[in-house]
Parts: sequence; C-alpha cells; structure tokens
Amino acid sequence: MTKREISKYNCYAQIASALESHSQAYSDHVQFKKGAVAFTSVLDSLDELSARQSAKTDGVSTDKAQALHLLGDCAYKIASAVSACAHDAGNGDLAGRVAYSRSNITRGPEAAVISRCKSIQSAITEYAEQIADYGVAAADLTNLKKKIDAFQALQPKPRRAKASTSSATKELKKVIRQADTLLGEKLDKLVVQFQDSDPTFYNEYASARKVVLNAGSRSTKISSVVPVPTAIPEAKAA
Repeated sequence: MTKREISKYNCYAQIASALESHSQAYSDHVQFKKGAVAFTSVLDSLDELSARQSAKTDGVSTDKAQALHLLGDCAYKIASAVSACAHDAGNGDLAGRVAYSRSNITRGPEAAVISRCKSIQSAITEYAEQIADYGVAAADLTNLKKKIDAFQALQPKPRRAKASTSSATKELKKVIRQADTLLGEKLDKLVVQFQDSDPTFYNEYASARKVVLNAGSRSTKISSVVPVPTAIPEAKAA
C-alpha cells in the first residue's frame, strides 16, 4: 500500500467504527443499512488484498502476532480515555483522531496499524494535560511507544512474488475506487438524514470522513463542536 492508500484505509476504518458503534441509528433505514453492509464488505476485500500484496513465505510469527495483540490492547485502552475526554470537551477533531473500535485498531495492513497507533500516540502527546484526569499518565504514553516500536521491529523485509503482488496492487486500487464511490454516492448523501435525529452518529461519521492522518500542523486548541456542512465533500478516486 502507498502512503496515500494507507491514509485512505485509516479513514475507512474510522468510518467503519462509527457505522459499527451506531448501527441502531440506521437499523430501519433500508438503503443506508445496505450501503453500510456493502462498505464493510469492501473493507474486508481491502484486508484480503493487502494481505496478498505483502504475503511472506514464512507466514506470521507467533512473536509478531503477540506484539500486535499487546499493541492493540494498549492503544485501545488509551484511545477510549482520549475519546471520553474529547466528548466532554466538545472537541470533534480530537474525537475523530481516536474513533477506533478495538478490532479496527489492529485491522488491515501492518503499515496502517502502525500509522493508526502513532496517530493515537500523537493525540495523547498533544492533549496530555487534558487527559490526565481520565486515567492516562506519562507512563501510558511511554508504554504505547514501546509497544509500537516492538511491533515495528518485528516487521520483516517483504519478499513478494512479483506477479501476485502486481495483481493485488491493481485490484487494490479498483476496490479503493469502489469504496470512495460507495461513500460519495450513497452513504455521504444519506447520512445527512441523521443530522437531526442522531447528531452524535452524524458528527462521528462526518469527522471520520474528513480526517487526514499525519497532519501535524493542525491546531490543537479545544473548541466547541461545530456542526459539519450538510454536503460532505466527495472523496477523490484513488
């Protein structure tokens, strides 16, 4: 996956988390529910293609799987606390940066997992004072950094079969376009209907839709949640 594709994937994972957390909000909306199921299916296809793209002949080691599990637990524990802080502060930007379910933190390509956990790490660093009252201390940040480093250290240099990798790469681009079309032409347009009936779901979806990872220059000032525009910008095709 390219850096841009990883950023897109992380955005997709946050949208999937919002859809998963608020499934009751759209349970009676036939077409939105259909679109949500289709989007989850597309995300599953991306997982499969990414695995094919970076397949190794020696498989995934036990140490690596254990490191991934420990990293996921640590990142989710902290992200949940930061999410609670963001909700109380009315900070939609911060909430969007940590809006991951436990399963979505470790889902997908390894590079995306690392990027995702580093985004959570960055949020902790920037809002250290605000989240201290939510049970997150400096030791937790150090622990997360150690687990990210440990998982990164276990990443082997990829040895790919050229033909298989090339095929997966082409298919991956096609599936990303499908995801963007599904979001832009269906879910983005239908989610507007929940702006009044379920603003929490609407704002989480919109925040995840707009999030741009690794944008280190963004303001960290806490402010009130401002309703997002009714027309959510359509994502550009990969």
